[in-house]
Amino acid sequence: MNFFTKSIQFFGVLTITALFSVTALAQKTIWSDDFATNLAPWTTLDKSSKLKGNLWVRSTVGPTGMFKIDPIKSATAANGYALFDSDTYCSGSQDAWLISPTIDNSANATGVLFFAQQYRKYLDKSLVMASDDDGATWKEFEVNASLENTDAVATNPTITEVDLSSLIANKPKVKIAFRFLSDDGSADAGCGYSWMIDDVKLVEKPKNNLVLGDFLFGPANYSTPASQIEGTEMQFAVDVKNAGSVDQPNVKLKVQVMKMVDVAVPTVEKVIYSDSLTFTTLASGLGSTTDSTFTFAKNYVAGKLAVGLYMFRYTIASKDSTDFNLADNTASQFFRVSKNIFAKENAPQSGLRSSTGDYAVGNMYTTSKNWATGNFVTKNIYFAAAGGATDPLIGKDINFYLFEVDDKIDADFNNFDDKQDLTSNDGLKLVGVSNYVFPDTTANYKMMKVKLEDFATNLPGVSLLANKRYFLAVEYVGNSKTIFHAFSKRINYFQTALLPVSTFTYSGTWFLGGFGTTDAAVLRMEVDLKTTSDDLPLAETVMSISPNPANDYINLDLNFEQAADINVVIADVTGKILDMKDFDGVSKQKVQMATDNLAAGTYLIRVTTKEGTKTKKFVVQH
Repeated sequence: MNFFTKSIQFFGVLTITALFSVTALAQKTIWSDDFATNLAPWTTLDKSSKLKGNLWVRSTVGPTGMFKIDPIKSATAANGYALFDSDTYCSGSQDAWLISPTIDNSANATGVLFFAQQYRKYLDKSLVMASDDDGATWKEFEVNASLENTDAVATNPTITEVDLSSLIANKPKVKIAFRFLSDDGSADAGCGYSWMIDDVKLVEKPKNNLVLGDFLFGPANYSTPASQIEGTEMQFAVDVKNAGSVDQPNVKLKVQVMKMVDVAVPTVEKVIYSDSLTFTTLASGLGSTTDSTFTFAKNYVAGKLAVGLYMFRYTIASKDSTDFNLADNTASQFFRVSKNIFAKENAPQSGLRSSTGDYAVGNMYTTSKNWATGNFVTKNIYFAAAGGATDPLIGKDINFYLFEVDDKIDADFNNFDDKQDLTSNDGLKLVGVSNYVFPDTTANYKMMKVKLEDFATNLPGVSLLANKRYFLAVEYVGNSKTIFHAFSKRINYFQTALLPVSTFTYSGTWFLGGFGTTDAAVLRMEVDLKTTSDDLPLAETVMSISPNPANDYINLDLNFEQAADINVVIADVTGKILDMKDFDGVSKQKVQMATDNLAAGTYLIRVTTKEGTKTKKFVVQH
């Protein structure tokens, strides 16, 4: 997928987060094993530098170490599976091979390996090795390469596919191996989690096998406040691969945006946007060696979306054939419309430094153009970080900055001077600052709250302007430069014309290029209602409240001379947003807002149109 500078290549490895489809089971099987009795005829070898004797074993109970992960839930798990329990061994030196017997593939011009796996990563590589000369030489295929440390595969089990056709076609002495590698000499090497393998199959390459690969994450953020989502433009693109042996006719590629029911296993509530592309033919081999990225011509412009969980989903199918594995015909990602939080991620995963010296890291957030100026403020920011075992966070201090990007900076940031200093760049106006000292109770990767002050007045909170780009940054200098800022790798923020900057770094030179599949900084910004008087006040008569005091609900009698689209926000007296609703084409209308979930006390209610705002107080008594 190529967007500006980002480029990803396929290497024949694909992770599929579901079991085989019916058509996959019907595919010609060249060789298979489900470890029903023991590891024979597999060979186990320890090729580590220190030869600790750590080997693969057959198991029915799963890992047993201090940090054990769940046993694999493969189709034949009850009769046994292969296990490398890195955590139980924790030897500091692991290069463990599980090598198949010789497989005769001389009668087949193709060969695709499928296996069920359960795996969690920590300073190791999980590799499929393949040989076409009975093990004399090997070719390496890394699986799970996109996982960050402590990440696990998407589902238990995950079915993984490796196309070995180019190596083993018509070869009589084929071997495959599963290799767990953690042997680089570092202090924590050779003490990972576990890798479990089951239901191994080498099958003939299927005729019909469309695959979706890397895709563009449409929203600018994982989490966007409801007050800022309207007008957000989302672009969609996805890598497509025809891994089948024949051309695929009459193919339809679709993208949908859906409102979800936010439960333990989210379900679709409704589709709010859909677009599609059609192709007369997709050639066999498309996307096998280089990206084949398809971009949808239309962008989705978000309307007034309610607070909640959303998902965008890509799907692909041929009208004329049943696909080999339907599981890899879908690719999706959740995002949220929040009450008041901007965030690029949903949880910390790892820690990184952008430099061995002083450095800063941050995220860009853009406010909506669809609200009255002076309506919102940011008072609090949230972040996570980590120190080392001999270099803890306690007592170290760091600086936070909120910059307003000057309107003279082009949309693509081509005229941004990446050589100028962090706090004196001509393209940035410093509007908010804070300093934070890590307390004695600080834990690594714990989400921490920092109060932001206006740079000009030193008062709490920074007023936000509509339709502005903001850089929120944290600086690690002096005694804090050894700290690892927290990042997440779960969402791919490819650099695009709509999102030229997502996460950025500064270490003497700015890097705005986007991190693609690599990292998004854990640095969130809270957006609250401004509690001072209305900057652009509407007439007193536009809103009246009853009853006041309220118990279970309040009624708003709205009265506008001309029909208007309005936003209604309930907040506490500090400005923290508690409820929000949008109404279109209001002139004279009664609106009811629930208050039964609010504690007794005084609250603010604000009505906003493009012309201005009207804020009033009301009391809740139960």
